[in-house]
Amino acid sequence: MLSASKSFRSFASSIRIENPYSFETIAEVPYITYPEAEQKLINSTKFFRDWKARSIQDRITGVQKAFDYFKQNSEEIAKEITAQTGKPFKQSKREIQTMLNVTKTLCELAPEELKDDLIEESENIRKKIIKEAVGTVFLLSSYPHPLMAIARSLVPAILSGNPILIKPSPYAPLTAARFSKAFTQAGLGDLVQDILIDTKHVGNILERKEISYVTLAGHSETGRTLYQEIANKSFIDIGLFLSSNNGVYVAEDANLSSAVSQIIKAAMENAGQSSYRFSRAFVHKKIYEEFLGLADPLIRSYCIGDPMDDATSLGPITEPDTIDTLIRALEEANSTGGQTICGGTALNDENGKGRFFEPTIITGVDDALSIMRTENFGPVLVVESVENDEEALSRINNSEYGLIGGVYSEDNDKAEKLASEICAGTVFVNQCWSFDARMPVSGRKLSGRNTAFSKYSFSHFYRPKGFVYKFNH
Repeated sequence: MLSASKSFRSFASSIRIENPYSFETIAEVPYITYPEAEQKLINSTKFFRDWKARSIQDRITGVQKAFDYFKQNSEEIAKEITAQTGKPFKQSKREIQTMLNVTKTLCELAPEELKDDLIEESENIRKKIIKEAVGTVFLLSSYPHPLMAIARSLVPAILSGNPILIKPSPYAPLTAARFSKAFTQAGLGDLVQDILIDTKHVGNILERKEISYVTLAGHSETGRTLYQEIANKSFIDIGLFLSSNNGVYVAEDANLSSAVSQIIKAAMENAGQSSYRFSRAFVHKKIYEEFLGLADPLIRSYCIGDPMDDATSLGPITEPDTIDTLIRALEEANSTGGQTICGGTALNDENGKGRFFEPTIITGVDDALSIMRTENFGPVLVVESVENDEEALSRINNSEYGLIGGVYSEDNDKAEKLASEICAGTVFVNQCWSFDARMPVSGRKLSGRNTAFSKYSFSHFYRPKGFVYKFNH
């Protein structure tokens, strides 16, 4: 059975949310009871019959009306995200805008992707395929990007004709409630509902016949457990957005200053609490020392402090256990030949506040160690020297994960060839994270089995249904 995280404070009937900067309690949110969760499931199933029968344009209009709520309340919601997670306020505001852009793009793609396919039509024969909604979707969310972790599944799911239930992360439970409020104000309260239940009840929810699809954003081990649990109980599908340990190669002919600045910026975004960042950089030996020389001042320029302050470029760590995990990983690496070039220390800001971890670069790390093999949810970048392109590819792919990869090279043909050999759902060439909602994000290996964004995101939430008509005249 899925178990709750040890590091958030839960009580018998509620969960307390702590601001990771001030350490103040910002809210104590009551769990709903299992009977209350059951009622939401029943309401969802009843509404499904109505929602799936609506035209695609009606669904788009409903989504657009609901997401107006986020436009109108963006400042308040961004502050709430920052208070819950410690993400710098300016990054929280950017997440809201990104989510709105994603929603706009998916609404534009929906009519073409969800329309019926006419296969054959003659005087007495017609064959067509419709995209039939799967039913109620159960979404288990995460905290690093709390809006995007929900919206990337919610929007294609409801546009495809499905209602959705959201179990939020215990570190950002208020965010899921925002989606419920948005759709309630749009007159679609039973379409999107948040269910803040004790984790012990998740298994009971999964057993309910009303659940037709499950999607999870979280750690790979949680995904494995959930996958096995669902397989033992039903034949419903599951979508998994899981961990990463992304690698990037900086070739000898790369534009080095551009590569360094982009890799450092991406590695430190949201204090490294993102699966969509590079945590391992493999640099050709001829430019390795120069890479470190350029990286060091950039790393040291990061400003920790109050995440509501525009001057703050690195916020606190959301989850308390993460600090200990980072320290243990660095100690293991340093004791076996690794060298911490800068950072590596947990600290508070000048006011004694915040659960911070210094931006860190470490080198000389064996590939077998945890910092190279597991997801490190913090502002830590491993930089390694490699002999040639082949070694870089081998070490990038020597991972159980495969979310994103990257190559920096001024030789376009070489860069394209190297990129094609990286085992990852998305590979960036001469850039780190260029987001476009028309492009898919999908995992390989233990990074998951799902597709977010793009026209391909809809396919998880419908089943093709064929109709063959013979007309008598």
